[in-house]
Order: sequence, then C-alpha cells, then structure tokens
Amino acid sequence: MLLAVGDPAGNSAVISVTWTSFANRTDADAFENLEAVLGSGDITPLAVIAETETIGGHVNDDVLDALAEVAVWLPKP
Repeated sequence: MLLAVGDPAGNSAVISVTWTSFANRTDADAFENLEAVLGSGDITPLAVIAETETIGGHVNDDVLDALAEVAVWLPKP
C-alpha cells in the first residue's frame, strides 16, 4: 500500500506499507535486524513493514517515525 500525506505548507511524505510472512520467527528476526539498519521502518511481530520518506518540503524525522508507527496498524487490504 502506498500513501501520500501533506500539509498546506507544501510539506509531504510518502508511506509504504507491506505485509510479509515468514516460515519461522528466526527468519522474521533476521529480516527485522536487516530492516533496522537500512531505514526508518517499523516492523511489528506480525511483520507489517512501514517505510516513510519526505517527498517535498521538510518533514522532520520524528514525524516520519510517527507516520510509520501509525501505518503498521492499518488493516491488511
């Protein structure tokens, strides 16, 4: 799922949310460790992955992190 958010000042970000499954917890943990190094995503125990990126203006890191934290709670389509 790809979402775009913005404010009236022209600041905008994109949020990518994916639902991933693994054969076992070891594989999920290994993936989570890799993901933690590469980006600002948030992985729940059910392997819902949300990544955020600024696409216009300025969106600070705290806001990007908050967007990812909320996005992992979106229902699977």
